[in-house]
Amino acid sequence: MTNTQKRSEGGHFSNLPMDIVFQILQHLDPLDIVAMRATCRSLHVATSERIVWLSVLDRICERYGIFKPTFPFEEMSLAQLEHAAFSSSRFVKTVQRFDPGPLGDNCAPVYQHRTIKSPRNADGKGRLFLIPGGRFLLTSGTEIRLWDLGHSSEPYHVKPRVIARTEDGSALAAVCPSDDGKGLVVAATSSADRRSTLRIYEIDIQCNSPAFSKAAELAFDDIPHFSSLMNFHLTSSNIVIHCRTYFASWNWKERTGCKWPIGKEEISDLSIYGIDDTVIVFDNDNQFNIWDVPDHSQLSQPSSNDLANKPRRPKRFHRPAKTPALATHWNTIFSGTPVWQRHLPPYLCTMSVDGRTDDLQGNELALYSLQQHVKGASFMPMYTPVLQRKAKAVFSDYYERVSELVSPLYQSGDHLVFCASSSQSEATLVAAMPIPKEYSKEPIPISYMMLSDGLGGTFNHFITVHNGFCPMSGRLAYAREGVDEIVILDYLPLFSDKRR
Repeated sequence: MTNTQKRSEGGHFSNLPMDIVFQILQHLDPLDIVAMRATCRSLHVATSERIVWLSVLDRICERYGIFKPTFPFEEMSLAQLEHAAFSSSRFVKTVQRFDPGPLGDNCAPVYQHRTIKSPRNADGKGRLFLIPGGRFLLTSGTEIRLWDLGHSSEPYHVKPRVIARTEDGSALAAVCPSDDGKGLVVAATSSADRRSTLRIYEIDIQCNSPAFSKAAELAFDDIPHFSSLMNFHLTSSNIVIHCRTYFASWNWKERTGCKWPIGKEEISDLSIYGIDDTVIVFDNDNQFNIWDVPDHSQLSQPSSNDLANKPRRPKRFHRPAKTPALATHWNTIFSGTPVWQRHLPPYLCTMSVDGRTDDLQGNELALYSLQQHVKGASFMPMYTPVLQRKAKAVFSDYYERVSELVSPLYQSGDHLVFCASSSQSEATLVAAMPIPKEYSKEPIPISYMMLSDGLGGTFNHFITVHNGFCPMSGRLAYAREGVDEIVILDYLPLFSDKRR
């Protein structure tokens, strides 16, 4: 054997101690791990060890905001661990695979279809939220229920079950992870005697009997019905509420808060995005309004009347350029990366639709990153949107128009994934777009996939499903129109299923 051959063998990756190999594998992308599996027998063995995939799945959950209690890590088989680790990237590839087909031919198949009963409230409406990871579902009707659907890598036909519920008639407003990422914080609203109440619940998912534990509540004596508590940005200790004519910020752990007027006539159709102590609003005039939340004051009683009023104008206005003749006719939809993905760079997406005409030329999607500034500047907010790229919000060979964003922007690898609805056929779509590395005038290449409803067709009136979408698991939940029923659909086959 020559010296060259000896040096070559001595430097071979598979000759490293196994604990070193495990350490390296645990920091690789799942696709790279599988690629290495095919190189030699020793790496095939190493990449098939549960310890590797336990670490990989934990890292993926941490990075992409997947709720860790979704997975019973120590009880999962190797195939289940691999399925969970690959689900996010597989779903993006599925969207890309179905994109080229014309309308009606790019509809994703459903691999599992289940239904649960969930009574709606008196006005026939209900809200739901599918926790990132896809296992836990919050539904709201006559009461708030927390469901365990089973994680997406379990065998099909797991029966959903209610594991916690409220009994006070509250309606679901918002949900976020607890500080340690192992529990849930839920905001709920209710009305009685011409006053509204905002309640904060905490849920310990990992205890034997999870329950909605009330942490605090805030009374709104000036708001007769909770429908006027319109938009929310919730974190593990603070909530910002759009109360029709003003904003309120409340830290229930420190018992502090404040409020400030919007500064213009009442706005009913408003979207809020919050990051740290900055609130970004996209209003009906197609304009960003950016506030830094005023300093809080101590509350003597849990009432909105006790919130210190601190009038202030937005620190910055920003209006994306539009044709002046169309400015008053644009209907703009706004979404952003969720608080669940707090370890990732934040993005905002606006989609503008000219409601006067079916002409698609002005139908536009714009993606923004958020630039952080020095805290405390009197003239500059902590965050401002920076345009990255634009795209025409149309899909299929028939140039059908995307009309509404109905989910947050979830980051999956180097893509942003969101759910949307179309205009003409009222179809429901999933869109995946690559995250730009720099500004460019070139349009964003967006892939679209239509979702079937599990009943042999496509969706109608999909807005009722708001937030019932989890690309990290390939799962969707939606409320059937006119029926006290919620449908749960899985669009990814099990990892060991040859149909994948």
